[in-house]
Amino acid sequence: MDKIERRKFLKVTGAGVAGAAALSALGPLATLVASLKDGVLDFRAVTGLPSGPLPAYASYVLEGRVNLRKKSGVMSRSLVAGAPQAMSSIAFPGVARSATVTSVRVTDRVVRITGRIDNPAQLLKGESPVAEITLDRSKGLAWAQFFGSDVTMRLEYSEA
Repeated sequence: MDKIERRKFLKVTGAGVAGAAALSALGPLATLVASLKDGVLDFRAVTGLPSGPLPAYASYVLEGRVNLRKKSGVMSRSLVAGAPQAMSSIAFPGVARSATVTSVRVTDRVVRITGRIDNPAQLLKGESPVAEITLDRSKGLAWAQFFGSDVTMRLEYSEA
């Protein structure tokens, strides 16, 4: 399987310089669902790429399970074909990453999760081996990175 060039990938997905500005103003399709039960936080975030006014033809997916007491867990990210409301199971090759949680900081209703990419050999040139996600339940927002660009998502939180 051929490696995808980062520059070409960013152009294709709309996450280049112009796309980065658009990603920060995501609309209602950008949501994060999180639940907390027995100190374990489960989350799943899905947002469409590229963002408006263009139609989304790919979905950026973040998922994880973090034990807030033990400050451990796993998280993953992938890019799949199809808009969030019509997502397929076909993942874009070369962009899926999994990370082991190395740090969890909880202050009031903000949870900052940091992890290290499990297989650094799969990182593209210039891609960070550190994965970070911030969840702010009081503001109803979540933040993550998509190849160097900040992505803001709406947070849906439910106590299980």
